[in-house]
Amino acid sequence: MLIETVHDRDGDDMTEMALAGTPAKRRVLIPFIVALVPINLVLSIDRNAFVVVASDVQQEFGFNLEQMSYLLASISWTYAIFQLPAGWLIQRFGFRRLMAIALALWSLAVGLMPMATGFWSLLLLRLLLGAAQAPDWPSSVAAISRWFPADRRSRFTSIALSGQYIGPVAGSILTGVLATHYGWRNCFYTYAIVGFVLCAIWWALTRQDDAVEEKAQALPAPPSAGSELREMLSTRTTWVMSSFYFCLVSVQAFFLSWLPIYLMKEHGLSLSTSAWYTAMPWLTLYFSVTLYGFVADAIIRRTGSLKLARLPAAVVGLGMGGISLALVPWIGNVGWVLVTLCCSLFGVGLVQGMIWSTIQDIGGRRTALLAGWTSFWGNLSAGLLPIIMAYLVNWTGEWKYALFVPLIFSAIGIVLVFRVKFPPGHEPVPGVP
Repeated sequence: MLIETVHDRDGDDMTEMALAGTPAKRRVLIPFIVALVPINLVLSIDRNAFVVVASDVQQEFGFNLEQMSYLLASISWTYAIFQLPAGWLIQRFGFRRLMAIALALWSLAVGLMPMATGFWSLLLLRLLLGAAQAPDWPSSVAAISRWFPADRRSRFTSIALSGQYIGPVAGSILTGVLATHYGWRNCFYTYAIVGFVLCAIWWALTRQDDAVEEKAQALPAPPSAGSELREMLSTRTTWVMSSFYFCLVSVQAFFLSWLPIYLMKEHGLSLSTSAWYTAMPWLTLYFSVTLYGFVADAIIRRTGSLKLARLPAAVVGLGMGGISLALVPWIGNVGWVLVTLCCSLFGVGLVQGMIWSTIQDIGGRRTALLAGWTSFWGNLSAGLLPIIMAYLVNWTGEWKYALFVPLIFSAIGIVLVFRVKFPPGHEPVPGVP
């Protein structure tokens, strides 16, 4: 009989090993708050910086719309491709090492980007940035899964994830201000320095995890990447979750690529004004991701049902995200456009919180690998949708057809999520109202 989840009964061994013999709320909160959350914040700022200055870069180098679509989407190609080896390498060598290497490499890519001389050098550095950032989220998921028990993971996952989504808020405003006053090149140099400093902080604060990783390496060697992947891909839930995430990111892809250019071209906003308008939807996503984590944990404590904590958020959030985005081209008033965009990303935030909590629910010892596989499909979507949108806009001359595509994927995603087999959960916590 086909096993419908990828959970392994040994999946919590690392968590138990990490918690055994140490005070409950000891050191894990310090690296989580001081290093892990800021790293995810910096990742999204670095990733979003080029999107904010895309109009200036396009004007400076004379790129056409198709060239810009490749530059905007290319980061997602390598980010997607390197998810799978990143997930296995994290299982093999530990999240501490992979996170440090990733952060150093992507900071180097950001620092080299101002030295680019044209399309091909910019494209190469964007590809390097995507590849270097690939281990970040699987490493984050693996760290949270090790550091925190199951009934607290939703909130800590959402807090870490919200770091990625407050980044476009802070980053859009900060990058807009820095680029306007000091030029986009100096802005990128600054971000590279911040990344190297944060890498040193991460390495210093996670020393205690070396002992856990040494114990893990003393255990029998894990199966090869191929056999692990084959076993994981033999389950229906793996494919449903990855396809569902592809559909979700099809909505988010517009915000990751075209939003600033759309606001400037279609509504005549300046770079600094469009930066503020770009930031606001991401602020609502930050709020909804964080809100979901606390509400989901409360539902689990009260009812013991993982399905009740996950499924409604997925359906409501994906429906809200797709429908709201499809309405944007039909609205003339830029203020109402902003409200509609905020509604779209609020829904996306609910689903982002849901999906990464579910990955930890079902992942077991393969949590990092499953996170990498799922993220691969999401970033494949982020790499394809901006190009599809660009061609649709060129072909039809209008954005309404391009933004109808994410709505179609939203409907598909809602159907798919009903095929997820959620684990049974646990008994409600006595005394919780």
